[in-house]
Amino acid sequence: MPETIRVSTPSRLCLFGEHQDYLGLEVIAAAIDLRFCAAVSRRSDRQIRIAIRDSRLDRLDSVNEQNLYEYETIDLTRPIVYEKRRDYLKSSVQVLLKAGYELPGFDIRLDSTIPIGKGMCSSSTMVVVLIKALLEGIGVPAREQPRQIAELAFQAEVAEFHEPGGRMDHYTSALGGLVHLDFGGDFRIRQLDTRLSGCFLLFDSLEQKDTTRVLAASKIPAQAALAALAPWGIKSVRDFSFDESRLDLLKHLDPIQQQKLKA
Repeated sequence: MPETIRVSTPSRLCLFGEHQDYLGLEVIAAAIDLRFCAAVSRRSDRQIRIAIRDSRLDRLDSVNEQNLYEYETIDLTRPIVYEKRRDYLKSSVQVLLKAGYELPGFDIRLDSTIPIGKGMCSSSTMVVVLIKALLEGIGVPAREQPRQIAELAFQAEVAEFHEPGGRMDHYTSALGGLVHLDFGGDFRIRQLDTRLSGCFLLFDSLEQKDTTRVLAASKIPAQAALAALAPWGIKSVRDFSFDESRLDLLKHLDPIQQQKLKA
């Protein structure tokens, strides 16, 4: 019977800088004890067969007592073709192949305690744990390199589909703990050796969040505003904090763009 490798990665809370990662600003985020788990074992063929927790189990307190899963098979002998928007299982495999990793067949089971569609980065954490599991399955050094795992996950979830998200979720999940991420200029990561006292209370509103729509509504106008101000030497929101007189340049923007930069 093939060996089963088990890995898990955490969800996160953003403590400072929500929607700031893609604007080149700073973020402080903390990993929490809601996790995505993966169990992976090798197959003798080149099929990756994935069983993932049923998406109908989307509430904070949902327990998969009846072992309800959805299934996906990825045939590595054929080109990978995305068949739906946000085809993250396939894109996770695709970015590893593009990066030069040779993948055999695997049986993979994915389960989670993270509520789906509630802004708790369930999809980002799923991609992180799947990439981590695949790297563990082939035993390459990158399996112990959380920053590399985070970047591969960002490529799989965001870049591969030209989506509007940033990197906060992927890096916080891959690194764990409390992290300070500075996305301005040279990307800098600092893991904070601090334990937060007390606890966080997480409530489920029972309302779904369209994360991609929310991100697009925030990111696209802000980036368009920065592009419009580029002729005046504005490259980042930080440029206004360094020289407040530049705030007068906002008059060149439409009201929505002004609002997004001021926010």
